[in-house]
Amino acid sequence: MSESFDLEQGFGLQGGFEIGDYVMVMGRHLSLDYEDDEGFALSQADNAVFNDMTFIGVGAHIPVADMVDLYGAVGFSRPTFIGFAGEGYGLEVGARANFEMVTASLWYNMGDTDTKIGTDSLDIDPELLGLDVAISFAPDAPELVLGYVDASHEIKIANDKLDVDYDHFSIGVRKSF
Repeated sequence: MSESFDLEQGFGLQGGFEIGDYVMVMGRHLSLDYEDDEGFALSQADNAVFNDMTFIGVGAHIPVADMVDLYGAVGFSRPTFIGFAGEGYGLEVGARANFEMVTASLWYNMGDTDTKIGTDSLDIDPELLGLDVAISFAPDAPELVLGYVDASHEIKIANDKLDVDYDHFSIGVRKSF
């Protein structure tokens, strides 16, 4: 089965901290509310938080040119679907290019998680592909960040499988120290 949902609203927080020249710690949390017109997954709810996604990892970044860095991180992944949370490992890889006042980042995040519901095993395996563009209007000012995420979750419980696809645009601010 496959199901698509329309994003109503949500928020996201993310951050990173560099340790030394190449090692970093990073984290991301998304909490998204969706409209389920079909009533398939959310019953009679008009909109509900059914998709929280948390990733916390440690990794490394490597400069490959004057303006481009590649990075990778492994860590803890905790996706939630309609109140059920899977816990397991996650992986994120990406590239960031800096063009004076504009920084563009392309990243891919995936997870392999599971949990028990009664006697059944619930696997929630997220895949997210994101693009962030940050615009700096002054040297030490916060940056305006425009983002897009295309995602899918493969959800398996017992012998049933559901593919959930969603995407969203975001706008926010970022401050580098």
